[in-house]
Amino acid sequence: MTSQYQQLAEWLKTPLGQAVLTAERECIKPFWEHIRGEHLLILGNFSQASLAEASTIKERTVLFPDVNIKFIGESSFVYAEHESLPIFPDSVDAILLPHTLGFGADSRQILREVETALRPDGHVIIVGFNPFSFWGLRGLFSLRKKAPWSGSFLTAARVKDWLKVLSFEVIHHEQILYRPPIAQNKIFSKLKFLEKFCHNFLPVFGGVYVLVAKKKVFGITPLRPKWKKISRVMHKGMAEPATRVVHHEQNS
Repeated sequence: MTSQYQQLAEWLKTPLGQAVLTAERECIKPFWEHIRGEHLLILGNFSQASLAEASTIKERTVLFPDVNIKFIGESSFVYAEHESLPIFPDSVDAILLPHTLGFGADSRQILREVETALRPDGHVIIVGFNPFSFWGLRGLFSLRKKAPWSGSFLTAARVKDWLKVLSFEVIHHEQILYRPPIAQNKIFSKLKFLEKFCHNFLPVFGGVYVLVAKKKVFGITPLRPKWKKISRVMHKGMAEPATRVVHHEQNS
């Protein structure tokens, strides 16, 4: 049976999926100038890793929970459940969640893992489909419940509340993609005028939202483990829990 993760990865290869990736990449691009460090985690598939192409962070690892997905590219990748990250606490500078919360088994647990893995002052970038948009309506009334329409479209307000509980500071919120999700490329292109109009007059109805948040610092900043040790742990696998499946491969 094809998983939601596989379905989403395949959908992102379609013209509409590519349009979504392009819009998200352009929206996120300016923020990489201010998000620096040594280690970036991407909780998604390899197509979504392209959202970080403007980042200056060299060490990038894609974490994906479906062993049937194959990656080709410069980033290393790890097979691991997003609800149980094989990462030491306070060891990562930035984490990218491209629609990760909408397809995870436990969205709040994913955010808890993110908070644990991030170093103090580390950043998380969250991308999600807005349920109060043409895209949300498409998912609500879709007869074929396949990704991306089968995902849980969480509101930006709810995600912000979860981030607040975890002591994150949301530093940016932006809405994009105001055109309806029409598969016909010509029609989709002709509706481009809706982007500027709706952004100015109906900004809350964007099909996709982007949140950038920073992990707040309290008390003494803990020392971070060396990434080489983390890499060895991920390569050898974790002893606990026994049910976790982790695989690490570095592309040459």
